[in-house]
Amino acid sequence: MYQKGPRLYRALMQHMCLPHPESLNSTMRQIELLPGLQPGIKRMLQRMGEKMKTSFRDCILLLDEIHLRHGFTYDKKRDRTIGVVDYDQLGRQEEPAKSALVFMLKSIYGNWEVPIAYFFTTSSTKADVYADLTRNVIQAVHETSLRIRAMVCDAATTNVAMYKLLGAKIDKLYFFHR
Repeated sequence: MYQKGPRLYRALMQHMCLPHPESLNSTMRQIELLPGLQPGIKRMLQRMGEKMKTSFRDCILLLDEIHLRHGFTYDKKRDRTIGVVDYDQLGRQEEPAKSALVFMLKSIYGNWEVPIAYFFTTSSTKADVYADLTRNVIQAVHETSLRIRAMVCDAATTNVAMYKLLGAKIDKLYFFHR
């Protein structure tokens, strides 16, 4: 909320119990939000699933791209540029990222949803890379106690090609993950 409108946030601070902007910045500096599915997220998903009723472990994998503003920053701690194409385990390219592919889990029967991974992509990212990223995310979720029962995304050309690579067809709108 602070990023969208600092002036509005400061006005709301007068009437609501909100943290000071410097507290927000300090907290965000401590959190590592790297591309890919981080081990901490996987542990959190496992703990979530263990505490739920069995039926609440059924979830939908959602994926979508969000467009990014162009810009680069340098991460001194990791000696790397932020803002370039980054597929985590599948590698990086020194090309400006134009979007972020975001994966999110949403419960079918419960009342929870959680973003679990993101990757910096570009408009020329191929469907086979999307398919590999999707397989990796599905595999990581299946290693927890959660169960993906469906996958939802828009009908972008890359997504349609990805579904074909994963084994879905027009007359068979599903695929199996092994």
